[in-house]
Amino acid sequence: MDIKLIDHHMAKGSIYPFNTNHLYDYILANNGLFIRAENRAFSIVSLLKTCDVVGLVEIQESFKFKLPPVPMAISNTIFQKAKLSLPDELLLHLNYNKNTWNLTEPLQQQSPTSIKWKSADFDEFDFDIELHSHGHLIAYFSATDNKDETGLAIYAVIGQLEEMPQISVRVGIYGQHFAYIPADPVFELEEGIKDKFYDTTSYFIRSNNSAYSYPHREL
Repeated sequence: MDIKLIDHHMAKGSIYPFNTNHLYDYILANNGLFIRAENRAFSIVSLLKTCDVVGLVEIQESFKFKLPPVPMAISNTIFQKAKLSLPDELLLHLNYNKNTWNLTEPLQQQSPTSIKWKSADFDEFDFDIELHSHGHLIAYFSATDNKDETGLAIYAVIGQLEEMPQISVRVGIYGQHFAYIPADPVFELEEGIKDKFYDTTSYFIRSNNSAYSYPHREL
């Protein structure tokens, strides 16, 4: 029996439930081409390209985080660890297990501009959230990050650690597509930490089903 890892749908009415055996789905709708993916931590529908297709229904982008947000105490620890690592970058992983968020620091070779794995047997996709720091620089995802972030996961970057700390969060879909999301459904943050999401797009809307609808932005 053939295993279908990627599926394709046309939005003619209600959207088919996501098959968790798939990596992701493409959905052609009245208002564009969308990609849909889901795992235990989140579900997302994100716009790839706008277009007008007569006869199909319109759908909207959405993001739903299924886990509790990372507690403020852990978020504070993340920023503290990153500051202690200055001027080097730091990579951290977050896993949700047994109703608890666990923060781990993989073995890594650090520098002010990069991070390299030091453990050959490390499972690079064994996390719900991957976060790294950019030291004194702004919280942005680099071209190197785009190449490295190839899982279905939430990715975050923090920066300007000794000035006005900031964070940028996005969903990565197997390196095929990235979509920025607000930080606050994922992280509880101290007041004063700047969410870069609001620098690049208009404010998100919380819908009735507790998903986040947000404007599309090309990366």
